[in-house]
Amino acid sequence: MRRLVSLSLCLMMALMAQAADFTFNGLNYSTNNDGTVSVGRQSENLSGNIVIPSTVTFNGKSYAVKAIEEGAFGATKIVSMKISSGVKTIGEGAFGACTALKSIIIPAGVTSMGEGAFGACTSLTSVTIPGSCTSIAEGTFGACVSMKTVIFSEGVKKISEGAFGACVSLMSVTLPKSMAEVGDGAFGACASIASLTISSTETKIGEGAFGACNNLKEIRFLCKEPPVYSPENESFGGINIDGIKVIVPKGTKGKYASSGWSCFPNIVE
Repeated sequence: MRRLVSLSLCLMMALMAQAADFTFNGLNYSTNNDGTVSVGRQSENLSGNIVIPSTVTFNGKSYAVKAIEEGAFGATKIVSMKISSGVKTIGEGAFGACTALKSIIIPAGVTSMGEGAFGACTSLTSVTIPGSCTSIAEGTFGACVSMKTVIFSEGVKKISEGAFGACVSLMSVTLPKSMAEVGDGAFGACASIASLTISSTETKIGEGAFGACNNLKEIRFLCKEPPVYSPENESFGGINIDGIKVIVPKGTKGKYASSGWSCFPNIVE
């Protein structure tokens, strides 16, 4: 699986990361040219409950924490992570393969999370994506096999390829009105998803986006105009669509039945 290969590369880069400039409260930091700092590569023996502060102090000077570097916590033994406000970016593979990580707090203000940022965090059970992070990169939460709940805040616009692929415990997905694109295989092989809610007419669903989600029983639309959909994309490939109930707003069944969604035989209001 290409996303898992990408994650492995992120972890390899982490092992070669440059040495930190200083340590504050047990965490390593690197200074940036703009006078801020980034959380650098940590020891693989790091464990327990971790808080990344908004500011740190070194040699009597205060620095704002703005980023978490690629592979910073990759394959460590941390159990929980709270990221304080001020952090804007989370690098590729930053928490990749943190198999003991059970909870993560991502603050409003984070604008980007790199590929595989939380890939293969096999104990992570839930996450809330802030609206400031408008695009979720490829494989960001891929193979988080214990993930049951994902909340997408209003403002999130794109879920990229394989972002939640093989999250086999995920039970439902609600896409906000701001969602414009769900990429190829974004939720592929999420075998426990039973319900999908689509809020916007503008949402485009990519090839195999929900492929092999074999437990899908219900698709609920909150929009009166059907989103553009082409069955040829096989967005729901590998699923018996005859067993899926498509619930649409009152008075819109005719529109959905004459749209690309007509391939679903069980459309109800």
